[in-house]
Amino acid sequence: MDHDRDPALGRALVSVGRSGIRQFVTVTLKVLTRGGESNMASARDVAAYLLQRRLPAFEAVRLQKLLYYMQAWHLALMDSALFNDPITANKYGPVVGNVLRQHIGNRVVRKTDDIGGDADALTDTERQVVDAVYDAYKRLKTFEIADLSHEEQPWKDAYYAHDGNRLITHDAMREYYAAEVVRPQTERTTPQIPRVPDAKVTYLTADEMQQLQDTMDEPDPFGGLLAALQSKRK
Repeated sequence: MDHDRDPALGRALVSVGRSGIRQFVTVTLKVLTRGGESNMASARDVAAYLLQRRLPAFEAVRLQKLLYYMQAWHLALMDSALFNDPITANKYGPVVGNVLRQHIGNRVVRKTDDIGGDADALTDTERQVVDAVYDAYKRLKTFEIADLSHEEQPWKDAYYAHDGNRLITHDAMREYYAAEVVRPQTERTTPQIPRVPDAKVTYLTADEMQQLQDTMDEPDPFGGLLAALQSKRK
């Protein structure tokens, strides 16, 4: 394979420090893609998957917050969006308007409701992320997950933006939740870091970064890099 010309090669490692996220090194690991945004799942597809495969009914507030966290963690762990539907910072937290319009006025969204999505539209890897995020937040009560979304920076920054544009950007979500991965547990807002076996990005603390840099000085630096990746993902 000509690694220099392969467009499917992607970022595999980034470090997260006090100054934020920065790219560390691009390595020759294959990143599987869907073949373009036209094939991307929609937020309605994700909602349909949750209603058909996880629970037959969700409180509307809970469903909205789960969609937000699934998008955020897909961005952090896969370095790509799960869906293209915009998420805005409303008074009651992050909201996916394209899904809200399907259940507006309903306190509970049920499997039998016409959510307008296709549960089968998600790839196996996307289901991995959705299931992992669902499991990470499932112990929180609805009011707890709603309060949590208000406490975190992406919603705050968008809601109080001076330009009146309350869009929560992909970069804001990616940066905040990537940093969550390496924060000490006592400083995290996330109840549990989602575990995704096929995650495309591995995040390193400053100490782990130094260890990795040390391996790059060894006779077989690429072997050391792969060993570090495998150890990090166990």
